[in-house]
Amino acid sequence: MLEVVAPAQLTAAGSLVTVDPVSTACHAPPMSELRREALVAMASGYLRRYPHCDPRPLTYQETADLLGLRRDQVRKRIEHLREELLDAPVRGLEGPDARKALCEWFLGMRLIGPRDLDWLWHRPGRTSGSQHEGRHRESH
Repeated sequence: MLEVVAPAQLTAAGSLVTVDPVSTACHAPPMSELRREALVAMASGYLRRYPHCDPRPLTYQETADLLGLRRDQVRKRIEHLREELLDAPVRGLEGPDARKALCEWFLGMRLIGPRDLDWLWHRPGRTSGSQHEGRHRESH
């Protein structure tokens, strides 16, 4: 279960107070180009148009292969995003593998979408990915 908690604000005494406990408003973590690249690649199956969609997150290794990176580089980028959301606090991202919930949270909040695939393939300074790239590119 993914639960979004409303943002909080500080009281005069400096303690946190929930503004609206049923609001879905939240603050997205800062998204560097490197983190965005990893997230969009990991969620690329969700972002492809029918009939080529594959609504599942790629593994860290598949994402790394797609981007021409090491697995640990991708994992660190994704885990930093997840940790910032957990600190926000966004619930439902706990556990050893929260890739699916993380992708679906970013999709549900409309922070990533199909246009991000075009960005991924055409961003400046992009290095050539692996054999997965052709399959992912042709289907979007």
